Amino acid sequence: MLHGLEYEIDSMKVLELVSQSDCSASNCEFIALAEQSDTPLITMDKKLLQAFPKREIPLKWASACAALGVLISALRLRRSALPD
Repeated sequence: MLHGLEYEIDSMKVLELVSQSDCSASNCEFIALAEQSDTPLITMDKKLLQAFPKREIPLKWASACAALGVLISALRLRRSALPD
């Protein structure tokens, strides 16, 4: 099911992130993957949010952005249904 969706993560990068923070190696693997793929990491983990504030997005912000996106889409659909 996940074939082809695996990623290799640089172990030295993970160790570097561990040494720069008080986070576990497994958590730093997620940070390394986010950096490697140039993707923000959405989390509720306060420790990660404090250690890597430029890479992480709090889940509440992501939820708010998603809700706003749904609202904008709904408004566009409604607007497109109006007669010219």
